[in-house]
Amino acid sequence: MATTLKITFKIKRYKKTADEKFLKAPYFENFKLEVDKNTTVLEALKKLKALEDGSLTFRSACEMGMCGSCGMIVNGKPVLACSIYCHDVIKKDKTITIEPLQNMPIIKDLVTDIDDHLNKMRSVMPYWDQKSKTNNEPKKACPQTPKEKARIDEATGCIKCMLCYSACPVYGQDKNFIGPGAGTLAYRYEADSRGINSTEKQQRLDKITSEENGIWGCSFVGDCSSVCPKQVDPAKALQLLKIKGSIHAAIKPLKKIFTCTSLNSSLPINNPTASWWLQNKTTLGYFLRELSAIGITLWAIFYVLNLSFPPLFTNLQSLTNFIFWFGFISALGHSISWFWVGLKITTPPSPSKSFLFLKFTGLISGWILISYLLISNLYGKF
Repeated sequence: MATTLKITFKIKRYKKTADEKFLKAPYFENFKLEVDKNTTVLEALKKLKALEDGSLTFRSACEMGMCGSCGMIVNGKPVLACSIYCHDVIKKDKTITIEPLQNMPIIKDLVTDIDDHLNKMRSVMPYWDQKSKTNNEPKKACPQTPKEKARIDEATGCIKCMLCYSACPVYGQDKNFIGPGAGTLAYRYEADSRGINSTEKQQRLDKITSEENGIWGCSFVGDCSSVCPKQVDPAKALQLLKIKGSIHAAIKPLKKIFTCTSLNSSLPINNPTASWWLQNKTTLGYFLRELSAIGITLWAIFYVLNLSFPPLFTNLQSLTNFIFWFGFISALGHSISWFWVGLKITTPPSPSKSFLFLKFTGLISGWILISYLLISNLYGKF
């Protein structure tokens, strides 16, 4: 015969009227019940509702720790009531304290309003479009290797129980923070090898990295991970998202450069790949001209710091010599190509005389400055 124990359940009650006003301040109500070692907290609540007070309100569904419905705070810790046995959490004074989840509005008793959390999860676009943009038909299958699947297995285990939001001190202070649950969901789709070039993936990164209350609010306390019933690690997921977000923020300006719209209508525009620049000699010229700015910058640093410039073609293998001549050649190439291609990409079909004058003046001025610096340094007259 199973050993039973009489336990006092201290349950926090919230009761409202029809106009959504609390009848009185939240209070604890005590219930006594005999339980055995196999009785879960959820089963005890159901017995109390059936035998003691039919108005006692709480959520439950699967009773198997899969749906996440029965989240509540037991003895100060957010847990799933169906996964916790009374004998494992009973205090020395033979009591168990049960409260609704923190950091969220209370509807009644142990039932909380989770609309805000669900909306945050929807906002990170937990999906990608696998349909063709031309004929609206499904694209070909996207197989995954075991290694690729293992990368998202942990985050996929989230059951949306909202325990992490209850434990998160950042969300408790700032309800605009995206939170650990939505962050984990965002990471699950960002780390997925499928849909890697989808529009949703880029929009999702833009959203969670650019918004003031996105992933950057996480202070890495780790309470969200410690209470997760499925051993998901939301704290780690948010830190990995920060890395992805930092990389995304760094390369986003470069993507804009490589997908810019050319003013010359005869060239292909808005191509999403950087290889477009290498498809013909004209665009390759643009690419090399802009790349020459690296050499020009190094050359300018030499000049500003008043470093000694090496003689012409002497010890070219040295780093300083190479930087100087690379920058000098880059400056010449950039100056000539800018004058040459600038005329071609000008919006008016026939550049005005004033435009030609400014271009020509800039070219000549640049040549004079470059020549002066070169000659004066070669002959030591600078």
